[in-house]
Amino acid sequence: MKMEESHKGKQFLGEAEEQLSQSNLQLSPTCNSLKKSHLRFYYLDLLEGVKPGQLYLFGKIYLPLTKIYASCCVTVTIPRRLYLLPISQSSQSMKAVIAEFNKHVMKHGIKKQDYTMQLQRKKYAFDIEDIPTVANYLTVTYPASYPVMLHSDHSQIIKHIFGASLNSLELFLSEREIKGPSWLQIQDSEFVELKKNETRCHYQVSCPSMNNITVVREKLGIPPMVLTELNIKSAPINGVEQVMMIHMSIMKSFNIFEMSTHDQKPTIVDEYCFIRGPVNSLSLPHLTNDGFSFSTATCPSINVVTCNGEKNLLDTFVDKFQCYDPDIIVGYQCENSLENLLNRLQHYNKACPQTKISRIKMDGWNISCNKLRKQSNLRCVIGRPICDVRLAVNEIYPKLATLCNVDLICAELLNTNVGTIKQIASFQVLECYSSIEQIVEFINNTRLESQSIIKLVYHMNIIPLVMEVTAITGHVLSQSFTFPKNMRNEFLLIHAFHKRGYIIPDRRIINVKDKKTFSGGRVLEVIARMHVDTTLLMDFKSLYPNIIREYNICFTTMPGVCFKSFDEIYVQLNAPMGIIPKLVGDIVEARSKAKCHMNTPNISLAEKAKYQAQQLALKLIANTLYGSFGSIYFRFYARNIAAKITAKGREILMNAVTMAKSNTFSTIYGDTDSLIIDTMQRDPTEARRIAGVIKNVVNQQYQFIELELEAIYKYIIIVNRKQYTGLSLIDLPDGKSQLVLEGKGTLPKKREQLSTSYFHCRACHQANV
Repeated sequence: MKMEESHKGKQFLGEAEEQLSQSNLQLSPTCNSLKKSHLRFYYLDLLEGVKPGQLYLFGKIYLPLTKIYASCCVTVTIPRRLYLLPISQSSQSMKAVIAEFNKHVMKHGIKKQDYTMQLQRKKYAFDIEDIPTVANYLTVTYPASYPVMLHSDHSQIIKHIFGASLNSLELFLSEREIKGPSWLQIQDSEFVELKKNETRCHYQVSCPSMNNITVVREKLGIPPMVLTELNIKSAPINGVEQVMMIHMSIMKSFNIFEMSTHDQKPTIVDEYCFIRGPVNSLSLPHLTNDGFSFSTATCPSINVVTCNGEKNLLDTFVDKFQCYDPDIIVGYQCENSLENLLNRLQHYNKACPQTKISRIKMDGWNISCNKLRKQSNLRCVIGRPICDVRLAVNEIYPKLATLCNVDLICAELLNTNVGTIKQIASFQVLECYSSIEQIVEFINNTRLESQSIIKLVYHMNIIPLVMEVTAITGHVLSQSFTFPKNMRNEFLLIHAFHKRGYIIPDRRIINVKDKKTFSGGRVLEVIARMHVDTTLLMDFKSLYPNIIREYNICFTTMPGVCFKSFDEIYVQLNAPMGIIPKLVGDIVEARSKAKCHMNTPNISLAEKAKYQAQQLALKLIANTLYGSFGSIYFRFYARNIAAKITAKGREILMNAVTMAKSNTFSTIYGDTDSLIIDTMQRDPTEARRIAGVIKNVVNQQYQFIELELEAIYKYIIIVNRKQYTGLSLIDLPDGKSQLVLEGKGTLPKKREQLSTSYFHCRACHQANV
């Protein structure tokens, strides 16, 4: 263990510190073919500022002379944009709208050069009745510091005003067609003097207008990132949760898409353990004011920084953290630990409530405001997206959501032994200070937990996955790490409809009491017993996404779908493919291509991991889109669309059941998109032939709906709904088959269910029942 004093000097990117001086600012911009100055900027994350319309873009710039990447923040002010629909489409009516708007402009003192008016032809297909499908609108743009000056309810000549609830972030991303982290080209950018830099990035750049920002279309590599893992241990002292230890691992020059789920191992460049010294209220005779005095051989290759008290620990940690300037933070259940860290930092710095680990200095900001809380999963580290392993496990492996700690998750995913990582609750932390040996064990256990968290990030391919989700939906990276289904689907549709000239619907406030429910997927009655004949598990591939495609379900093809009753809605005959079916089709086809690339011979593990991230990202988006339409918190809420999709799903499932029955096959269980069919046969070869017949008969009825054979069970025991176990026949490369025990059910009951079912299935197999 390397011992390090708490007041060592800062290290700032090694020898690169001097290269990042203000004298290098002129080296960042380049010149394009038009001889206009522009800046190449890699955009990673985005934040709405406190001032209306103010956006902060966080990312990297490349310094050609020194050949290094430096952190940079680009600030830009986004205007307010409204779409005014006149009562009629006559020229007189439009002139009257212009005159009324000018009257309000003069009233609010807006200068003529600060606002623009433009006649535009726009489309609309959403929740407001009596709005024409296509119409001429007066598009007005003015500074966001001014409020929405007009209200259609108080006007005799304006039918409706759109755009009031579209925030600056949504307008900027959709208008500039920015979809996820990418290289941007910024025209006429101006570097801010270091002393006026309101961020902790190396540079701050000011952009005069969002129109000066465009996406670079040529393929450029992703800059190397700095990844930092944090593991914070606290203990209750005098009724206050105080920080006792912070473990920090740093990975420099981290290439996001070189992560592999198989061969790539985390490369930790530096590792620190900040641990505080004596606690005044406790008697710890083995500690002195000079820190700990134990052998450095017990914890090799880790810098243990001993601190005298909590304030000294926090100050030392913050100094070192700022030196490395992390781009992405990794942790487990970060919300509680980092929120507590923020509270303790503020406790010692009440006069200037800065978080110190955020990329925004927060001078003049209210860091507790709801606006920041909504934008960032953790307000204390704004500008540094957080990869929380707990949230990722809930999304990628929902069956493991009940596992409550890193040790159990590692046992399931990394095949480690349960109990490898000792779980130490906050009220048990002080017990770890009873002896030198226990302190060393505490440090090593925390270090093992941190290493396991990083391994899980690699194993689950979390960061590439979230990058892909953000690129597909056009969302914000820091928000994507929280896996918010409704929000990412909103951005997906905002980009799609805006690109095709549609006005985005304003967000509605719907009382939960007024929410109308609709029927979900069909679950058939269970024939709960052991089935000794060969059974087929058949599954409809991506049923709900393909129903959207099959029946052309969209706002653009179903007039009045948001405000008519369910019985009144229908898909227009001969309607062109809607925007949503086209979007879903692109996602489904892109996923199929990604899965094909994964199976390409001689593909590298890194490439395979990249395609795996792509196909999983596409799957998550496609499988959650339909559900968002039924959520009242969704901007594109349309209960009838969700109800139409599930109704068609029930119809398709029952059609398959009827078809199987007509061929003398019994459906012993069915749930939403899957069926278990008893073939009345013992011969697996005959059962496979029957599966092919069923597939052909069902699939020929549809264009996009596809029934697949998921598994063949030699024996199966159905216990209850969503709980069954059986011996599945798996085909081997040599042409033979192997029996594998498989089951479905909730995790706490699964092991007991499997062991009991395994006994019965094996007994039947050996007896050749």
